[in-house]
Amino acid sequence: MANPFAYSLDNKRYHTLHYHNQKKYGAKVYKAVLDCGFSCPNKDGTKGYGGCIFCDSGSGYFTDGTRSVREQLAEELMRIGKKAGADLRAVAYFQANTNTYAPAE
Repeated sequence: MANPFAYSLDNKRYHTLHYHNQKKYGAKVYKAVLDCGFSCPNKDGTKGYGGCIFCDSGSGYFTDGTRSVREQLAEELMRIGKKAGADLRAVAYFQANTNTYAPAE
């Protein structure tokens, strides 16, 4: 059965990042998940309590917020490289609880 949605490779009804990356780079682009150890306004009481629907209690399964971003990125690229092989393409991805909730410094 053909995909009925023009801007999706996995039968989604919206333009997916996977579709965009596949069309732009011609290959799968993996997320190198990083954890900067930040909190979240929906967990620390600033905006709410208990988190929200966007995260699953933390920053992913492969991250270690006690290590530097450079160390985490190197480890992530090695981990992803085992799956991707020579065609490794990745983007640094600041996972749940780590996005922008900290001073810029």
